[in-house]
Amino acid sequence: MDTNMGAVGSFHAPVTITGPAPSGGSPGGAADDVGPTVPGTSDRPARTTLHVTGNEGAAGFFYGSSVHVYAAGTDNARVVSGWPRRFGVVPALAACRQRRQADEDLLAAATDGSTVVLCQVLSGLGGVGKTQLAADFAERRWRDGAVDLLMWVTAGSRLAVLNAYSAAAADLTGVESADPAEGAARLLAWLAEPHGRRWLVVLDDLAAPGDMAGLWPPGTAGGRVLVTTRRRDAALAAQGRRVVDVGLFTPEEAHQYLREKLGDDSALLDEPEELAADLGHLPLALAQAAAYLLDRGLTCAGYRRRFAERRRKLADLVPETEALPDDQTATIAVTWSLSIDAADRLAPAGQARPLLRLASFLNPNGVPLTVFDAAACGAYLGGIGPQPSTEDILDGLHNLQRLSLLTIEGDVVRVHGLVQRATRDTLPPEQTRTVAQAAADALTQVWRNNYRTPREEEGLRANAEMLLEHTGDLLWQPGAHPVLFNVGASLAGQGHVHAAVTYWSGLWGTARRLLGPDHPDTLSTRHCLAGSRGLAGDHVGAVTAYHELLLDDQRVYGADHPDVLRTRANLGYWHGLAGDHDVAATILAEVLADQLRVLGPDHEVTLATRHNLARVRAESGDHPNAIAQYERLLPDQSRILGHRHRQTIATRNNLATLLAQTGACADATAGLHSTLADCLRVLGPSHPDTLSTRGELNALSHASDPAPHTALVKDCEEILGPEHPITLRARANLARSYGYAGDPKAASAAHETLVSVYRRVLGPDHPSTLAIRFNAAHWAEAARDLAGAVSAFERLLTDSARVLGPDHPQTTIVEQRLGEVHALTEILGILRQSGTDIDGMLADPLTYWNHEHARAVHDLGPDAPITRLIEMRLDQLRPDADRPRPAM
Repeated sequence: MDTNMGAVGSFHAPVTITGPAPSGGSPGGAADDVGPTVPGTSDRPARTTLHVTGNEGAAGFFYGSSVHVYAAGTDNARVVSGWPRRFGVVPALAACRQRRQADEDLLAAATDGSTVVLCQVLSGLGGVGKTQLAADFAERRWRDGAVDLLMWVTAGSRLAVLNAYSAAAADLTGVESADPAEGAARLLAWLAEPHGRRWLVVLDDLAAPGDMAGLWPPGTAGGRVLVTTRRRDAALAAQGRRVVDVGLFTPEEAHQYLREKLGDDSALLDEPEELAADLGHLPLALAQAAAYLLDRGLTCAGYRRRFAERRRKLADLVPETEALPDDQTATIAVTWSLSIDAADRLAPAGQARPLLRLASFLNPNGVPLTVFDAAACGAYLGGIGPQPSTEDILDGLHNLQRLSLLTIEGDVVRVHGLVQRATRDTLPPEQTRTVAQAAADALTQVWRNNYRTPREEEGLRANAEMLLEHTGDLLWQPGAHPVLFNVGASLAGQGHVHAAVTYWSGLWGTARRLLGPDHPDTLSTRHCLAGSRGLAGDHVGAVTAYHELLLDDQRVYGADHPDVLRTRANLGYWHGLAGDHDVAATILAEVLADQLRVLGPDHEVTLATRHNLARVRAESGDHPNAIAQYERLLPDQSRILGHRHRQTIATRNNLATLLAQTGACADATAGLHSTLADCLRVLGPSHPDTLSTRGELNALSHASDPAPHTALVKDCEEILGPEHPITLRARANLARSYGYAGDPKAASAAHETLVSVYRRVLGPDHPSTLAIRFNAAHWAEAARDLAGAVSAFERLLTDSARVLGPDHPQTTIVEQRLGEVHALTEILGILRQSGTDIDGMLADPLTYWNHEHARAVHDLGPDAPITRLIEMRLDQLRPDADRPRPAM
């Protein structure tokens, strides 16, 4: 109905309708005959002749339609029926329906401070229980006597609303219109009148906001409107309407629902919390799952086993349509299919459905928007036609959000897990393969971009892991998709070293099964597995794995293949970390010569081998040679890779650290300051390399000041997490700073805490765990706990010999320090017998032992055993005494 036809105040000639004379009226039905009172019209008399003018009613003008008036008699019973009154059928409340937080949110939305909000719009995903919330609210208002008129309208289309409005108008006014639009306008006019009646109109399951154009009930003091819809259009929040987002059950609400639904039967409730989590705490899904398992005699755990089977579709895990609970008429999947159809019709048409399909293979808790902006996503959406623009893709996502099928929160898209499953269920095998490949390609393209924050990295990996879970072997044809390697590299790069070993082990098994043992991707997977073992602390295992891999690489590729050279270089690297420095240096020098011949001096891999060779020289104690190699490498890296490339920055960092160890502290400090400045400029303050360089600079420039170490630990925990390797190193430096600041007890306590963390995160046999145990034993001794130090060093010596070998340099250092603590215990025993003030000595040990050393040299000579023991003690008290010589 066009509400703008005709000029204001104009009208057509009156239409006269005559009907039977009302009871008690005069024959002929004169216009002034008085009939029965029409309820709700201020006791105005109903007449048998009605003059309808063009400006009658609040909603517009009416032209040429016939109007029927109910005269007295049988039909007029509807007009004179008593109050309160109901129109439409309010859905019955579900069995075991419980009050939830959403009920409270609805009540809270009714007022905004002192302002009464006359219209609330319950918006949310299909299945969250919007209709149940509205039905409960309406019935409560009815029972409480808060409304005189309760009207429930199923608002699936504009015509449905018009028909419902027109039928109610006929009952309320006694006038029935053949045109539903005229009847709807009559209802709206009645609702707007000051008749004092309190009314509530519920518009259930509104399909489109546009359907309500000109049909919104008027805002009056006695009226309220409640709307349920899956839509989230901005138009719903216009004209003072308040949108209330209806979400999922809380875990507690879901558990309580299952308890009531399953009769609190402990035999059935074996895994209720887990079942609720599997179903994403969606009320409709829980209701249908409960009915399904009761019909089939399953427990919660039994249902979960069926739910986890990939071969079963979601439609196979709910009751048949005729067996749905609570008068439901559609399964979950059918409920959402209509929303998907509607979203796909919105402009740009045809974008919403394929976008939802792509999202259905990824992480429900957050798909980065950058994935949808990747070229692979555009190619998939375009098919054989032109690729959509970024704006079209974003519009498609927002269309899905308008239908509550997903939410866009900041830079991520969230989709309910069951919506994803229902979407995947509709895909035939070939489309499944196409969508999965597109998702994998998009993730890979995003991974190739520049540095990401750890949060972004975790998000990408979570999406890739979900994709792998849903695709089975689809990403192994014809070979391993690059995204498979991205996941493992991300795990290792973020410090999840043991998880990386598990991941690569599983990937290697799949590669052997699908591709064969000699396929290049199978050999690459073995390479990654060997390296992950080393990162997890099994240096010897890494050496063994690379030895075995090298034999197969040479057989498959030949001696000069780049992969063979890479394997040889990594073999040398891990020999060095295993303590075989001479062997490592020999291997790296030989492979470097071959890389120079095959790859050339400017190849990035060649430069990396030169870096590792210098590092091995440093770890073997040949600091001058290592410094010289780093200094020759640095100009080449700057020329080829750039002064601010990550490899170049790593060399600059390591060179400065090495200079500090050799006593060139001024040069080291300047080098670290310069490196940190470039890290901040190029990588940003949150990059792991920046945080690592800050730690090196703190250790050099602020060894005895806990403040900068505390600040770094805070930043590392916020950016990287409390258990990232860089965070652990920062915590270790903070613990040591307590001791250098003069509080060895605090240093000892902090180290003991760290020992338990290192054991849990890296494992008891990881070299870094052994190193932190060494430092803990040292600070126990410094804190005067000699018995504890002896015990700690004894246990550490046993473990170091077992893990690293009895001849490993770090094992040798532990053995030496144990001997020193035993010697100190012996000295203290002698001094006690001689009456020495041991407590005074321990109060300021460095001053005391310097004095005793001078006296021993004077009295006994510089080579006397007691003089040498005192010198050993002084060595322990110097600033870097707690560092084991091998790098941690």
